[in-house]
Amino acid sequence: MDNVNKNNIQQGLVGKIYKLLPIYEGKLLDKTELLDRITSYNNFQKNINMVILYLVGIKNRYGDNKYIENIITTLSGLKTIGKDNHSVVRTTIFACVKMAEKMADEYGLRGLDF
Repeated sequence: MDNVNKNNIQQGLVGKIYKLLPIYEGKLLDKTELLDRITSYNNFQKNINMVILYLVGIKNRYGDNKYIENIITTLSGLKTIGKDNHSVVRTTIFACVKMAEKMADEYGLRGLDF
């Protein structure tokens, strides 16, 4: 995998993980209004599945490493969290972002968006 592909994957990964938090919180892109808790939670579940699929795709295409597996496992566990556990969701998402950043540092993937 060339460095351009690695940077694109890593920057995309951190962004995808980080965006889960405002989705869980029900914030829309313009941040002027909030979605109801049920809609927000359903959107969160859909998006967390998409992030997990993205990670599995990276793993299948480029090989496994300890960070990808840990992020997949952590996000899979996060899917079981209910709609009223903001502090757990927030803490877990930031932990996954940290793992993605450590992966970037260890594998020389750190880009401008980190």
